[in-house]
Amino acid sequence: MLSLWFVTLLLVGTSSAGTPAPVSQNDLVGIVGGHSAPQGRWPWQISLRVYSYRWAAWVHICGGSLIHPQWVLTAAHCIGRKDADPSAYRVQAGNVFLYGDTKLLHVNRVIVHPDYVNAFLGSDVALLRLAKPAVCSANIKPVRLSSLSDSITPRDQCWVTGWGAISMFGSLPPPFRLQQVEVQVVENAVCEQQYHNASRHRHRDRRIILDDMLCAGSEGRSACYGDSGGPLVCKVTGSWRLVGVVSWGIGCALRDIPGVYARVQSFMPWIQQHMRRYTFVPRAEGREWAPQWGEELRGARPFRGKVREAAMHRLAQTPPTPPSRGTSLTDDHELHDSAKRGRAAPGSPGPPRQPARTDADPEKDPETPVKVGLPALRMRFPAYGMTGGPLTCQVDGTWLQAGVVSWGEAVSILTSLGPQPHTHVNWILTPELGALGLGILGLPWPLLLAGLFLLVFLLLLLLASCILMLNLLVLALSFLSSMVHGAPAPGPALERVGIVGGREAPESKWPWQVSLRLNIRYWMHVCGGSLIHPQWVLTAAHCVGPEIRSPEFYRVQLRQQHLYYRDQLLAISRIIPHPNYYIVEDGADIALLELEDPVNISSHVHPISLPPASETFPSGTPCWVTGWGNVHDGESLPPPFPLKQVKVPIVENHLCDAQYHTGLYTGDSVHIVRDDMLCAGNKGHDSCQGDSGGPLVCKVKGAWLQAGVVSWGEGCAHVNRPGIYTRLTHYLDWIHRYVPKVP
Repeated sequence: MLSLWFVTLLLVGTSSAGTPAPVSQNDLVGIVGGHSAPQGRWPWQISLRVYSYRWAAWVHICGGSLIHPQWVLTAAHCIGRKDADPSAYRVQAGNVFLYGDTKLLHVNRVIVHPDYVNAFLGSDVALLRLAKPAVCSANIKPVRLSSLSDSITPRDQCWVTGWGAISMFGSLPPPFRLQQVEVQVVENAVCEQQYHNASRHRHRDRRIILDDMLCAGSEGRSACYGDSGGPLVCKVTGSWRLVGVVSWGIGCALRDIPGVYARVQSFMPWIQQHMRRYTFVPRAEGREWAPQWGEELRGARPFRGKVREAAMHRLAQTPPTPPSRGTSLTDDHELHDSAKRGRAAPGSPGPPRQPARTDADPEKDPETPVKVGLPALRMRFPAYGMTGGPLTCQVDGTWLQAGVVSWGEAVSILTSLGPQPHTHVNWILTPELGALGLGILGLPWPLLLAGLFLLVFLLLLLLASCILMLNLLVLALSFLSSMVHGAPAPGPALERVGIVGGREAPESKWPWQVSLRLNIRYWMHVCGGSLIHPQWVLTAAHCVGPEIRSPEFYRVQLRQQHLYYRDQLLAISRIIPHPNYYIVEDGADIALLELEDPVNISSHVHPISLPPASETFPSGTPCWVTGWGNVHDGESLPPPFPLKQVKVPIVENHLCDAQYHTGLYTGDSVHIVRDDMLCAGNKGHDSCQGDSGGPLVCKVKGAWLQAGVVSWGEGCAHVNRPGIYTRLTHYLDWIHRYVPKVP
């Protein structure tokens, strides 16, 4: 199974300019065995972003390193396309929290290394030029590149950083803080042997770890999925040097399988060539970020379009297969791929050979057939996206299909259609299906088709009968249930925790909003709430019950614009759910949380006033609901998790109850919306799963009053299904048993 990791290619390209290719699971993008990085420790670390229309936000896809105020070095597989649109990318710099900074830097040039095919074949580097130079500070500072004279050994102190997965199956939790881990460099020869051992020596005839690669990591300490392109830095003569770019690997932090990085030293001429070409940088001796243009370049050879010989060697392991009966392929046969070709890639595993004979250059004339010699491995390969296409050969003046484009490692391995026992011609052209025109069991096709239609008709008839019986059963059960209980079936889907149809709340508004956290691997947001007293928080009972946990499992975060960023969590000393609460549909969905210490009241943190018992909140009262929940059914709030607000209309209880009866078989005499509940919302404007316990506030005579607590509902912002809230005026006496009245 391990060998499959080696032959998996990065075959999925981008669908449009500027959309990066999905990252293969072998491409490393995270940190295992590390811990949170201090702010300013790695000031060159950046986050590469693309725009997600689903989340309506710039989302992190890869890491990278600032190597000059205007240049970023990352992995080529993070970009994928050599013609990628620079405007499709953004860069975040200077913040250890992913999504903690909304000021993103624009990119105006993307340069992928010309020899890049996929990460396994090396040259996995790309340069991004920023539209404007980054302003250097304590948190933003370019890293110095490893010089050609540097010798990186296992004794050097090296670290890798990123925002990726913290294990093979565990993503980095919010607030997505930059992780760091110290790793040991592994000599290429040792790493090569380890990867051959991992593949059970199925690739003994080719090199896996190439000269432009570098290995680092050990069991429990490595990069992982989520931070491709990120930096591997080592301390050389007292200063940090960028020695590697996170590239690929097998799994994450497995025993004797280090991570593989692009070796920065191998690409110094290419990097400096493009930075010189597109940037005017005066010589700045003594400044750590200044490129040393005058440095003598020893031993570095820029690659010039040659595909790695290791990738070519794989095809030599299997002799070519003839395309049809009585013929065989030789160097003189002409192979033609009917689709457009990729860049020519001559090369061979042994001594240098002459370039492949071609009648024309496919880049200039893609319609011209390309002659190749299979045994000599001098060929041009089908481009990605051509899987399933035909490989055709001209034999004695006749075009024959010799294969189907299948898979390969930089080259395309072709499924043979020859006559040998291990090929597929006999399967395609069996006498029963082909030559004789007969179907299964030797019966004529018309008779078989008639029988098939009859069988389908009988199955449909049986299915219709089953559906009819099920409908009758549902009607009977609905009638019986309406005599017992009129509310929809209980379940988590009814409990409300989010905002639909709203927008991000201004930082100056809703100073009473709180986030209730539960300790699940980290302090995860589970519900909203409202500060109603310097030492008391109001929330929904279903957020903490009906089985009550100890208060030590919960924390409260006061007004916060973005979840998880700059957390200052407060301990809870007591949890008091209403004694009548059982399920949300039965009401009494209200609970009190007592803080260990009173909070300091300010313009940013302030309690919300409770309504007088006489307040009814009639239709037309301007009301708002706030929270960090889902933005649609089944669609959670994307990072950076901003507080959302939406204006909702109050719906009278009798009208709301009638709307909830729509489409149900519940009798009208059974109340779904009870007296201790309040309805608000309409189609497109509502709370949703993700912020139960949050406040519904209304402005009455110029003052904000809390009218309700987000409780439950059917779906989110659906027609005839307003959100249902706990009506606070019904529970004022119970609240004031514990909470002192504010003068």
